[in-house]
Amino acid sequence: MNILVTGSTGFVGKYLLKRLIADGHKVICLLRPESVGIDGLKDLNIEIWTSGLFDTASLKNKIKNVDIIYHLAGSVFSQSKKELFRANCEATASLYSATADTNIKKFIYLSSITACGPSDQNSKNDENVKPHPISLYGQSKLAAELAIRTLFPTVKRNIVIVRCPLIYGEGMNSDSRLFVLTSKLVHQTYRHIGNGNNQISFCSIDNLIDFFSLIPSLNLSNVELFNIADKRVLLMRELVSLICSTNNIQEPNKNISPMKALFFSSIIHLINRVSSLKSFDFPAPEQIKELMSHWVMDISKAEKYGYSPRSDVNDLLKKVVRLYQSGA
Repeated sequence: MNILVTGSTGFVGKYLLKRLIADGHKVICLLRPESVGIDGLKDLNIEIWTSGLFDTASLKNKIKNVDIIYHLAGSVFSQSKKELFRANCEATASLYSATADTNIKKFIYLSSITACGPSDQNSKNDENVKPHPISLYGQSKLAAELAIRTLFPTVKRNIVIVRCPLIYGEGMNSDSRLFVLTSKLVHQTYRHIGNGNNQISFCSIDNLIDFFSLIPSLNLSNVELFNIADKRVLLMRELVSLICSTNNIQEPNKNISPMKALFFSSIIHLINRVSSLKSFDFPAPEQIKELMSHWVMDISKAEKYGYSPRSDVNDLLKKVVRLYQSGA
């Protein structure tokens, strides 16, 4: 198959390219003119196209012989609502619109657990839970999902939306929350918000790529949504304990109540907004809410389609944390 990938210079993209090539597909990487990290693609057996995601006419001409699109590109770390919605929602809608009247069989969009929002205590969010995102990032990813769903009756190219929790593995971004948490634990600046008993799903990059490689062969309806995550769910305090034991550091023995954390966060970020120094390092209020929430995904639908998580979360997380420890 002829497969187009956006976001191919990113963490997930690099793994996906190698799997698609190994599976015998012809792979095309769609890069923005200003893309960085392109040198890492030169040794791969791929074709590289350059185009902006808003250049619909150029995109339509380029993708007329493409069979499948994996759309991974987007913005994760921007603090600007405008930038998040432009990169995650508007760009996704523009690319999907360009597939009208083409031979595209599946448009596969990598979304996020944050588009759905937190789960209730002792329950899992399946694909039918009403979305309730609590962050700007989550809102932008949900907006992208809704945009392409709304466009489907006109565009008529099948859609597969894949929601994931935090994705981890070798080569992950240094700004990843897993590395940020590890840094805070190493420097003994971390405190549990509440008792640390909130449950969290994770997703090994190997498990995600396994499902991605399965999608082309699946017989699906016009618009499908899948949750993809590891089988095992961790408590926040279990994750902290694992990181501490891997780095041979003492586990934190102090915590802060959710109410106090939200109060201090609001005050500190108000000060930072009016001060040019921004000298206070404390999570934003929406990050506090995320940190004390449950984030558990129900993956039973994907399992019915052949998804079988094969990675052990403990062993892989330990390996990733060791990479932080070694400075890799």
